[in-house]
Amino acid sequence: MKRTLSALSLALILTTGAAQAKIYLGLNGVYAIPTNKLYGSTLGFGGAIGLELSPAASLELSIRNWSVPVTGSTEGFSLGKLSVLPLELVFRYRLPLSPNFKLYGDAGVGYAFHSFTFDEKLFIDWTAVGFTITENADNGLAAHLGLGLEFVLTPTVDVDFGVRYHFLRTQGAWTIADIASGETQTGTIKDLDFDAFTFSLGFKISIF
Repeated sequence: MKRTLSALSLALILTTGAAQAKIYLGLNGVYAIPTNKLYGSTLGFGGAIGLELSPAASLELSIRNWSVPVTGSTEGFSLGKLSVLPLELVFRYRLPLSPNFKLYGDAGVGYAFHSFTFDEKLFIDWTAVGFTITENADNGLAAHLGLGLEFVLTPTVDVDFGVRYHFLRTQGAWTIADIASGETQTGTIKDLDFDAFTFSLGFKISIF
């Protein structure tokens, strides 16, 4: 009898949890400010699909993307543009401030995809003197910590504003080739720091 009651209790808890769980989509604009002065600020975008485990807690699969202008330096990349795309699993916890406002904190960990594009004029200048050059950044681990506010607009739509600090560290490589002879030289670009603050504003829409 005790086993039966225990099983029924567990089933009731799981059923209640499943009934409370909600699936939502998030879409937002992003403004990224890198902490490294070699990279400029820029606009980007983001999105997420989330599972609301309770009114207070949720899990998300989040993706963001921004492309920053790069100032050429001997310690990093040449003049060009760097694209950063972190894909993360995020835990979010909410604290109600009023019936319509919720303060939240979130933390995420995942993987970041990076790509570097040479400034077109610089690439043409190198080609004009007989060389081709490529530079790239390795993909790597990504993590962030954030704070934000959710405003309940309708029963299924929230306005979401957040501030996050992204930890993005990796290394890269460069290759320069003599067009006439075909000879190449290669090297590494160490200790690349793509850390950035991001400010996001968008909507969170419950779909189930």
